[in-house]
Amino acid sequence: MRRGRLWLDGQAGDPRVSYLLQVQLEPNSAVNLIEGWLQYSFSDAFRIRVGRDKVPYGVDFMNSGFAMQFIDRSIAIGETDISDGNGRSRWPGSNASFPNSGENANTGFPVGGLCLYRSQGLALSGSVKLGGPGTLGYETGVWNGRNRRGTSNPDASMLYSGRVAWYPLAPVDLGVGGDQAGTQGLGVALVLSGYSENGERTRDAAGATVAAYGTRDRGDDVAVVLRSHGFSAELELSRERYQVLRDLPGDWLWRRSADRLALGYYVIPHRLEVVARGVRVERLRDATAQASADSGLGLVQVWNGQAWVNAVERHLDELTAGVNLLLNGHQHKLCFDVSRLTRSFATQGVAEQRDTRFRSMVQFRI
Repeated sequence: MRRGRLWLDGQAGDPRVSYLLQVQLEPNSAVNLIEGWLQYSFSDAFRIRVGRDKVPYGVDFMNSGFAMQFIDRSIAIGETDISDGNGRSRWPGSNASFPNSGENANTGFPVGGLCLYRSQGLALSGSVKLGGPGTLGYETGVWNGRNRRGTSNPDASMLYSGRVAWYPLAPVDLGVGGDQAGTQGLGVALVLSGYSENGERTRDAAGATVAAYGTRDRGDDVAVVLRSHGFSAELELSRERYQVLRDLPGDWLWRRSADRLALGYYVIPHRLEVVARGVRVERLRDATAQASADSGLGLVQVWNGQAWVNAVERHLDELTAGVNLLLNGHQHKLCFDVSRLTRSFATQGVAEQRDTRFRSMVQFRI
């Protein structure tokens, strides 16, 4: 069961006060309050929210889990549906933990998807008319960190994030994937996002205690979303930079990237949609054995036909095609897709790892 959720939302006496409580019930995850926030709307241009929520960044992860264009989000977010049996996603092959938004426990280097996931924090949001049909929407806030849980922030590190969306023609609902509504004319959204987080560490990638050092985690994301008469297209480019401030020789600045293109078209308006997407993720750009070891991403044990060897991961690729049958909008739907997942290596003499994935999903939202 990919998603089993119980949620309560509404207004708390005053129409300006809204709330959401969403409890996660998936059998492969602990029962927990995945989202819980309270919001006060001063006006359309200014709203303040406090609690646990999605950290505003990018487009792919910000789609509602119940209104996505695909069965699941792309590998850019770290969602592969391949599990080691303990609820942890793995890439095809051995020694390749690929969590949704995980970090190396020692260095803090993000080894999962290019996603900030959820956290506790304070957020501001709103939308402003720019004259004519144009609208500008924004979301910004301060959070405990990337994918944080718990009752307090144990250190001085805070995550700052922001997202701005410009709709030059008509607003586009970025919480819903595809153009199920059948946009008349052309709907366009240009979305810019960024985040920043500084931290302090006392262990190296191998877990050995070292002199305390600082880290700087930065990211930016740009996306273009188009929708018109049942057709939809999303192009999203994400870049991250992670710097370790240690007085040691070598390059301690590491970069990551993800590029995603998703297309869809309702061959039967509002009812039957065909979809396709292509994604490439580089969890460590221009990766070397030294950078893989120092960052905490690690090397990959693969079989080269004669023996197990340590290899340097180059990039991960996803090609997916599917069909969605919407029986009652996104409330009740049937989805099917097939994907080709590939991992290539910078190490000479190591063949690509490939996996063909077939999925189906029945969704009921009551």
